[in-house]
Amino acid sequence: MKKLVFIVSLLLIISIPLILLEGCIPKEEQSEITEINISVPDGAPALAIAKMLKENSQFEGYNISYSIITGGSTAINAAVNNNLVDILIAPTNLGAILYNRLKGSKDIKLIANVFNSLLYIVGKDSSVESLEQLKGKIVYTIGEGATPDLTFQYILDQKEIMYRVTDDPSDDEIGIQYESDASVLLPKLNSGLVEYAILGEPAVTKTINSFGCYELFSLNDLWNEVTETTEGFPQASFFAIGDILQPEHKDLLNWFDENSMDNVDWVNNNPTLAQETLEDNGWATPVPLNTELISRCNMEYISAEQAKNSITSYLSVLFEMNPISVGGSLPSDDFYYQG
Repeated sequence: MKKLVFIVSLLLIISIPLILLEGCIPKEEQSEITEINISVPDGAPALAIAKMLKENSQFEGYNISYSIITGGSTAINAAVNNNLVDILIAPTNLGAILYNRLKGSKDIKLIANVFNSLLYIVGKDSSVESLEQLKGKIVYTIGEGATPDLTFQYILDQKEIMYRVTDDPSDDEIGIQYESDASVLLPKLNSGLVEYAILGEPAVTKTINSFGCYELFSLNDLWNEVTETTEGFPQASFFAIGDILQPEHKDLLNWFDENSMDNVDWVNNNPTLAQETLEDNGWATPVPLNTELISRCNMEYISAEQAKNSITSYLSVLFEMNPISVGGSLPSDDFYYQG
């Protein structure tokens, strides 16, 4: 009994200084786990995190959650407004809108361009080889004043092809009509009610595989023609929002940068595995991934510093077409992340 009392007393003598010592450790030196949420919209943008999802990639000191969100721009805005996301993919011009709207209350910076244009003009007449051949025809697109609409109009302006919003174009102009989303447009394209449409991947592959459509034009290629560039236009980008932009998280963003670049090669080399991974995480895309579809996505991780000129040019075009499309004013230099 005396021996037991001695042992207990000895343990207390040893433990008390340790407890006191722990209380003396500065708070900043104690181990803390930071929660980070990385989100991407459903569809082609989800390809940008497929490898990280597969491996549940983590960085020391952080608990990183990955998610695929549905609902388009509305869902992206809600996630940002409710502080549910730290890193996300969004249309590049939506990032500019958020930058202007959140200025003074929350930081948002463009980390990298991830997708150049995923937009294509599709139709069932494979003989169409130039935009001139679409005169007298109607081209449908999604959302009046949205990126596909403004980009197409800019290309037509530069090629000096007349157009207007009409369902009865004359023989010397292209008619433009709108649908609310792809779920409305695709059945009409399939039935023949719509002859030509501007769609993004993976809807393009759906029309080719199931509706007998052809890829007639790449808006990326047309953009390069009229702007005399080779980069295409930066349709979707990664953004960092809020506290993650504080200096203490710089190593995390550098880690994310490296992993995102690795992801591009991994997806190109492992399309089946990428699809399985994304479907396991809520991906609702109805077509099988293959190298052709991935190629049409024009996925390439280009840092903000490298992509700045092409993004500035792209946003400037949208601003001239419709200032509201970028939030009313062009972003300042602090819109672009400098790692």
